Amino acid sequence: MAAQKVFNSSDDYTRSITSLLPAHALMREIAIASLLARAPERGTLGVVGSGPGDELIALAAAFPTWNIIAFEPAEAMAHAATERLRREGLHEQVRVIPRALQRGESPDWDAAISLMVTHFIAPGSDRHDFWQAWASHLRPGAPWVLSEIVTSTPEERRTWVQWSRQQGCSDEQLTRLDARLAGNGFYVLPEHDTVAMAEKAGLTAPETLLRVLGVRMWCGTRG
Repeated sequence: MAAQKVFNSSDDYTRSITSLLPAHALMREIAIASLLARAPERGTLGVVGSGPGDELIALAAAFPTWNIIAFEPAEAMAHAATERLRREGLHEQVRVIPRALQRGESPDWDAAISLMVTHFIAPGSDRHDFWQAWASHLRPGAPWVLSEIVTSTPEERRTWVQWSRQQGCSDEQLTRLDARLAGNGFYVLPEHDTVAMAEKAGLTAPETLLRVLGVRMWCGTRG
């Protein structure tokens, strides 16, 4: 499942993400709350996309009795996350696997989360393969939360770019953001396509947790 490179380094990601992604902190908080409301007291949490480690530290704090396994194909991100976890003393609870998610031989996750990753995966067979792999790791009844950028209207894109301008993004960043939101850098799909792929993979009809401009976040369970 090939993914596009958007950030040059983990430091670039950390500096830029809060000014480029509306509701960044809120999204994480709602995703964690959704899983806590549905997940058992302990188990294994699967994470797709570690980033530089901030999200994993937040998940470790929210799920202190859980084992956490994260998949991150970007070498710089995986390395940064691993080092951050080691510094925080969380390397035994949280493990970062430096590759893309692959289909599991048997279900091994009691919950799963993936925030702002799938719009980097090409549509067609690659995106379908992701959903099949994601579902294959989830035990029956296990909850999941996923967010991505979806197809948006010109007005939504203009509002998003204006919001990032107000956060202090440079003209160069704003030009790139506008192009990516229009599909020249992100593989954006209509949200009903994502819902259909989730259901085809054997997941229950996803419910929308968050809708902000071109961002959608869903929750559901493994059927």
